[in-house]
Amino acid sequence: WTRELLAQNGVDVTYLRERSGITAYTDIEVLPSGERVFAYEDFGVCAGYRPDEAEIAVLKTMDHVHIGWMDDGGDLRRTLAAAGVSVSQDISVNADPANLGTNGLAIAFASAGSDDGAADAQLERLLGDGVPLAVVTRGSKGSLVGDGTDRFEAGIKPVEVVDTTGAGDSFIAGFLAARIAGRSLPDCLAAGRDQAASTCTHVGGFPQEARPL
Repeated sequence: WTRELLAQNGVDVTYLRERSGITAYTDIEVLPSGERVFAYEDFGVCAGYRPDEAEIAVLKTMDHVHIGWMDDGGDLRRTLAAAGVSVSQDISVNADPANLGTNGLAIAFASAGSDDGAADAQLERLLGDGVPLAVVTRGSKGSLVGDGTDRFEAGIKPVEVVDTTGAGDSFIAGFLAARIAGRSLPDCLAAGRDQAASTCTHVGGFPQEARPL
């Protein structure tokens, strides 16, 4: 199902890996406000995934590689960075400290909720760790970006919220697409904001039709 949907949306699935075992899943409770609460999460066969040598060789040809959840202790991040590949990662999705490093990242994404003080502290911590560009989302307060010299922030785009599932990933996708296209940092924040807002208007992380069990 995932392969079909990706292909329908123009994503190259040549290197999509299928593994035997339990599919990663999350039990999500959606509040009346549309905000989601993770009740339970199991990463299933995603745990322990490692790209093989052929796949890493392909990744090294990319202009940019974004990493989500991985439990490899940062091996892929460091390998690609050493090869000169621009790499970003969402460090907020990893709970294990062993997988939270930022060494080698060109862009680090993090989430701090709606607490302004926590967001500023997170931004400064990432920049202090040597990350060239840090982006912090703040829920209903919008987002921040900084490169050690300039700092910009953006609010949210008001929409009728149905479900916030996937909003963070959509923000990252919008931001990265704008960044790779050479747009300014404020424009990148706006692109992420708009993509996240769109995702909040439907159930689930992307528009889809329910399938019979």
